[in-house]
Amino acid sequence: MPLKLNNYKKINSCRICSSKKIKTIYNFGLMPIGNDLQKNILKSLKCKKYPLKLNNCLKCNHFQLSISINPKLLYAKNYTYLTGVTKTFKEHFENYSKWIIKKCKLKNNSLILDIGSNDGTCLSFFKKPNLIFSTC
Repeated sequence: MPLKLNNYKKINSCRICSSKKIKTIYNFGLMPIGNDLQKNILKSLKCKKYPLKLNNCLKCNHFQLSISINPKLLYAKNYTYLTGVTKTFKEHFENYSKWIIKKCKLKNNSLILDIGSNDGTCLSFFKKPNLIFSTC
C-alpha cells in the first residue's frame, strides 16, 4: 500500500506484482512537475518540488517511479503535452499498430484497449472496419 504524503504517495511495492523487493536505480533528488510551466525564472525556482527516484522491481523487473503525484496537480492547467503533436511519435504508433495487427492476427470485432491514453493518437491508427476501441 502506498504511503500518502502531502500531494503525492510514496510507492513501497511494485505496481505490477506487489513485491516489496524494489531497488533504486537512480535518484534524481527533488524535481518540479515537468509541465508546471512558469512565466519567469523566479517563479520556476520557487515552485513545489517532489522526490523522484527510478526504481526497479527485483522480482518482475518492472521499472517505475518512486512516487505517484496527485493527478489534480500533475495534470493541472499548465499541462501541455499531447501525443498527437509529435510527428515521430505518431509515426511510431502508426508502425506499431501495423505490427500489432499483423503479429496478433487481429480480425473484425477484435478489441483494442489503450490504457493510459493521452489523446487517442495510438488508437487512431487501429481504425479498421469492425475493430472495437476502448481507452482507460
